[in-house]
Amino acid sequence: GELYFATARELNDPFEAAPHFQMPDMGKDDTIGVFSRALRDVYAPRWRWNEEQILAAEATLREEIRSGKYETRIAALEITWKDKFRSDYPMCCLAGTRDSTLMWSYYATGHTGICVHLDATKAPFANADRVIYSERYPAFPLPVAYLEAAELHAMALLTKSKVWSHENEYRVI
Repeated sequence: GELYFATARELNDPFEAAPHFQMPDMGKDDTIGVFSRALRDVYAPRWRWNEEQILAAEATLREEIRSGKYETRIAALEITWKDKFRSDYPMCCLAGTRDSTLMWSYYATGHTGICVHLDATKAPFANADRVIYSERYPAFPLPVAYLEAAELHAMALLTKSKVWSHENEYRVI
């Protein structure tokens, strides 16, 4: 009568829900321009900043990118985000197949467990998202300002290595 919602920390894959950040591959001046545009187009309106606040933030951004401090800040932010993704989003993981020998061996106590077939048209299973299997682990392109929430969600919580594709997994998060 209960479903188990595990955090990514509890799952088999230690790289689960641990996307990387990818800095733009360009010179420092171009990088400053890209981040400045994101600041002006997305963040400043969201935070209701005035022009003085924007200019101050741009000056800090320029100084940090030119000095290399920004990369250090991004590395720290990546650790924080990974920790949040791996601990703050419990998920119920469901297999789309019931006849995988591998899955019976590591999820059913060495082939001694049972498989429960669920009706995927009923809540909460009708809201399950299909897991995306990829050759490479996801990398958030910086700045993330232009990514939609659904893209971030899929990259961080629904993308797994292709080696797990035999699971044909769905998740209720």
